[in-house]
Amino acid sequence: MVRPDVWIYKINSDGSSGWNQVYPTDGWEYINTIEQIDDGSFLLCGSIGNSVNGNPNFYVFKTDSAGNQRWAWDNGGNESDEATGVQVVGDSIFVTGHSLSYSDNSDLRFVMLESDLTFIRETTYGRSFNEYVRSPIQTDDGGFLVPRRATNKVAPPGGFIGSLTRTDSLGNVLWRRQYGARFPSSNADSDNRRRKAVLGYPRIQLIKVDSLGIQEWSARICHALRRIRPLHGTGC
Repeated sequence: MVRPDVWIYKINSDGSSGWNQVYPTDGWEYINTIEQIDDGSFLLCGSIGNSVNGNPNFYVFKTDSAGNQRWAWDNGGNESDEATGVQVVGDSIFVTGHSLSYSDNSDLRFVMLESDLTFIRETTYGRSFNEYVRSPIQTDDGGFLVPRRATNKVAPPGGFIGSLTRTDSLGNVLWRRQYGARFPSSNADSDNRRRKAVLGYPRIQLIKVDSLGIQEWSARICHALRRIRPLHGTGC
């Protein structure tokens, strides 16, 4: 059985090839995010197969500026746990993702570690529907904006809407907002051509919100928030 390993390929600013490294383990790994930090080293996060039951665990590892692995950390429950974002907050490492280990739905999961991988705190936020976390960004005050794709309680099974969570620097939720039209997924109607013509696939591609997450305007429509950028002091 083929087990995928992490591969990092660095490209120099002039487009020429830099270094590349493969990081094999006994299981499989997938990476969602890579971040370069102030000292030139790299933090990566994603998921790795649990050695006990094979389910995904949160997976974070660090390399130096030349790609040499310095450490790796994984953690998870009895079900699927996937890290989708990692940030350095002072001397701590803040990891976000989603988890099925704490309820019957996919919940938001926040983990904070010391730089030596000492566990500081963990928080999960669950609702009566699934939420899938995208890569977060840090705000000016040290908190985070976390875009999410959430199942829609109103739409037929498989429907999604965009959602946004704002936290402080410790991962405490300050507010949560949902955006977008309620619509069924591609599984909601077997006649895809007819459904596409009738529904037109409503999507929110770009939205502007104020600093409290209140929507000010939207342009073109997409069911999942993937990337966000803060507008200093005014929203995102």
